[in-house]
Amino acid sequence: MFALKFDKAGNMLWEKRLDNMKGHSTYGPTLALDPAGDPYIAVRGRIFSQDNEPNPLLLKLDRTSGQVLFTKKYTEAGIAGNDIDPRRIHINPDGTVYMVSQRGGMAVIVSKSNAAGDMIWVQSEDSGNVWDM
Repeated sequence: MFALKFDKAGNMLWEKRLDNMKGHSTYGPTLALDPAGDPYIAVRGRIFSQDNEPNPLLLKLDRTSGQVLFTKKYTEAGIAGNDIDPRRIHINPDGTVYMVSQRGGMAVIVSKSNAAGDMIWVQSEDSGNVWDM
């Protein structure tokens, strides 16, 4: 998986290959910027060599260099699994991260994390479609 940053004129400022991603195993990335302009990427993927199945991941990159500041693999109850697809991400002015994910096409999962990517809570609804939100 690659992350790229362009200026307003379309000139590439940086390109970052996320080397720790394992194989062709990323699904449905979604992106949001925090108040400082640092990008957060939510994706389902395999990032660690011991992962056999993809899991929901949250990555934060540095806006000036593209350097990965952190990678969080969400394995808490209710959000782990190879069928969890992050669909939307929102970051409040205080840095709180909200992620909406979908499990198996039907269950909607909403999680809240702090600016460091540490999970605060997760809620799920077993019926519905994230596209209806």
